[in-house]
Amino acid sequence: GFIVSEIQGKSASKTGKQQQQAAASKTLASGAHPRSGALSVESLAGDSERLVVVGLSCRLPGGSNGVSRFWEMLMNGTHCIEEIPLTRWNVDEWYDADPDARSKIYTREAAFIDNAEYFDNGFFNISPAEVTVMDPQQRLMLEVGFEAFHSAGLSREQLLGQNMGVFIGCCNQDWNFVNITEKSSSYSGTGAATSIVANRVSYIFGLKGPSMTLDTACSSSLVALDSAVKNTQLGVCQDGALVGGVNLMLSPFAFVAFSKARMLAPDCKCKTFDAKANGYVRGEGAGAVVLRRSSDTRQVALATIVGCAVNHDGRSASLTAPNGPAQQEVLRSTLAQANLSPSDVCYIETHGTGTALGDPIELGALKSVFGTEGAEGEDATIRMAHPLVLGALKTSIGHLEGSAGISGLIKLILTLLHGVAPPNLHLNQLNPHIDTDGFNVLIPTQPVKLLRANSSQHQEQGETLPVLVGGVSSFGFGGA
Repeated sequence: GFIVSEIQGKSASKTGKQQQQAAASKTLASGAHPRSGALSVESLAGDSERLVVVGLSCRLPGGSNGVSRFWEMLMNGTHCIEEIPLTRWNVDEWYDADPDARSKIYTREAAFIDNAEYFDNGFFNISPAEVTVMDPQQRLMLEVGFEAFHSAGLSREQLLGQNMGVFIGCCNQDWNFVNITEKSSSYSGTGAATSIVANRVSYIFGLKGPSMTLDTACSSSLVALDSAVKNTQLGVCQDGALVGGVNLMLSPFAFVAFSKARMLAPDCKCKTFDAKANGYVRGEGAGAVVLRRSSDTRQVALATIVGCAVNHDGRSASLTAPNGPAQQEVLRSTLAQANLSPSDVCYIETHGTGTALGDPIELGALKSVFGTEGAEGEDATIRMAHPLVLGALKTSIGHLEGSAGISGLIKLILTLLHGVAPPNLHLNQLNPHIDTDGFNVLIPTQPVKLLRANSSQHQEQGETLPVLVGGVSSFGFGGA
């Protein structure tokens, strides 16, 4: 889990230890008050070895070509789902409302980004012969990576030769199914290799730190963040790291597989936590953040990483079934690593796929950790007084799979910076299998202002104002 804190209008991201089940990766945002140990404005500013997020970039559905447009889309409550465009494939040739129809898909819609087919290869010094056989995910990651570096105030000249790591989450191999016979070239191998998604970024910008593409399915980009944090803390990435995730839907074959597994919502709406939740809708896009040590940068810290963790479900009901106890364990480990109490956390960006099985399990794990049962003293009082706000990005832009985690992290950072939780969509009646008794939780359908625990009391006593704390989770369908 990663902890992110908002400080005086700036967000500090903190990574807390996370052990989530189902290929899980967890991020939390924290604004602990002085009693819980050390996450005040002054303590964060005084710790020069903390990892800070200094750059953000994204290309996401709904015309979200940048973080400001992404935030505007979220606050407007935009549903970014559209019919599969002809620039990808002819949906009429693949669609059949019968889920048992052989080699067919029963959904016609998903969430797409704008202009995925366009790329300025000359800007990155890539020849026309090479770019024609490059996976568009490699191209998109170059663009988003460059924009994240620019956001962090790093020029190409400054980057050249730095010991900076590149950690990218990607689990999509659609390019291997597109125009197979037309991609015979000396560049075909590197153009289609998933490893090159990260390696090409390192090569183009001359970065000498670790460079790897990680695939743990839907948790890929948060697992990439975990790897980046640990390598930077150990001194392997002496100049920080670029962390990203990318997913482009270029062929219908994954749609066919997910249709046969009945994973997709027939109405193409991700109805997270709703009584009618019946699957997710696919989405695409990319995001990236730049991490540096606080002592190594003069850039404004958008977030501070305080803890991170990754685990596996182990033996569960099935390979793809989520595991509640494992999710609880990773949440508690995250809080312990960050030296936080559950009452310090005001917001969680959930995995929230909108499935009848997964939603109650995730809410049950959150209740076990953040509910009032077992809480004592001041911690119990705060939990009862201040609700835990839950976000569900997938209701707006669908499930971005390999880039879902990084998209959720960027939303979390923006939420803490603005002090407001954007609305979730498609929630009309809470899933009856979700038990909220003893759990002060709020799933907003309108923008909601986030509250600091005991902020008025601390101001009256002249104490340090606590920072906002939140988190984000990602679970892979293989248990990571």
